[in-house]
Amino acid sequence: GSESYAEGGAADQAAQVTYSVSRRGRQQICFEGHSFEVEKARRGSTSWRCCQAKPLKCKARIIERSVDEVPEYEIVRSEHNHEIITQRRVRGALKRASYLRVQQFARE
Repeated sequence: GSESYAEGGAADQAAQVTYSVSRRGRQQICFEGHSFEVEKARRGSTSWRCCQAKPLKCKARIIERSVDEVPEYEIVRSEHNHEIITQRRVRGALKRASYLRVQQFARE
């Protein structure tokens, strides 16, 4: 299911959304400790995906809509398939983890 949060409304979750800029200069938002990057930007709405969508295939998504210039957030998918990531991965860690998963699967 999806949840909707309006800034200044009964739900205070919109106050938990903070904006930042990535190391590469791209806009990001942070919600409940997870970082999101712009997936699609259209007039009146922006679709944000978890920053781990590509490396970890995370499906978490947020849609931001501006209603009378007040942002409203709809949590389309709230489940992340990973913990909150606070630092960069060690180079080669994803490849190693993938290799170990394949090896473990082959043994079963």
